[in-house]
Amino acid sequence: MSGPVIGVDIGGSKMRICVLSQPDGDCLQFGTNTSFDTSPQDLADVINGVIDRLPHPPSAIGVAVAGLVENARVVVSDVLPKISGWNPATSIAATCPIVVLNDAEAALVEAAAGLPAGATAAMIMVGTGIGMALLVEGKIYRGARGLAGELGSIPTSPDGPPVTLDTLAAGAPLLRELGARADCISLNFDAAQESDRIAIERAGAALGFGLATLINLMNPERIILGGGTLRFPGYLDSALKAAKLRTLPQLWEACVIEKALDSETLVARGAARRARELS
Repeated sequence: MSGPVIGVDIGGSKMRICVLSQPDGDCLQFGTNTSFDTSPQDLADVINGVIDRLPHPPSAIGVAVAGLVENARVVVSDVLPKISGWNPATSIAATCPIVVLNDAEAALVEAAAGLPAGATAAMIMVGTGIGMALLVEGKIYRGARGLAGELGSIPTSPDGPPVTLDTLAAGAPLLRELGARADCISLNFDAAQESDRIAIERAGAALGFGLATLINLMNPERIILGGGTLRFPGYLDSALKAAKLRTLPQLWEACVIEKALDSETLVARGAARRARELS
């Protein structure tokens, strides 16, 4: 009997692991929190603990990371700086193929399974930071070194110190501004203070600038949005309003923007799918 395929989603605040016995079946989920201080060994220990609990060894493992990935190695991760330089294959205790990819690309792999052949689309993950993956005429576009899609690194001002889209629209700075009220606001927007509403809508509008830049530049037919920051009421509405105002009407009308289905497991499932394809 061949073993299951494991998909791992490593983000700036949590790691989610999906164990899939069937490609499109239900996944057995495991998870843990991550932080700025999380190390490669911390991640490997959790993954190895899951592997030890399985009745059969995995047949393939896909590891999706919030960061730049090249040649199966994490080049750099802004949200998890201690894992920069990590090669998961050196610390995961498995003999099966181990595939490493960016988390937005993993989400795109899963989402693209339902897109028409030859589609041009973008997958944008709005979590602790902002990442993007591009599908151009049916093929994933990675750029000269495989690092294309750094939407969060787009500069937003010509003056003063560098200010990027991550600084204005991502989850990390928004959570710092909302503080302890963040979880309550995500569940009950009516309980938000006026300053909270302004902060959320301002961050959403900043994302809208990034969406407009993408649409005007790439003319995609579809943009799929995922990530925990979208849970804040008013954030997505503000993003769409700002994007529409700043996009050429013909390009806006040609593009569908939608939230990802099953956003919680999308990245892990995409990592598992890519591992299965390449093994």
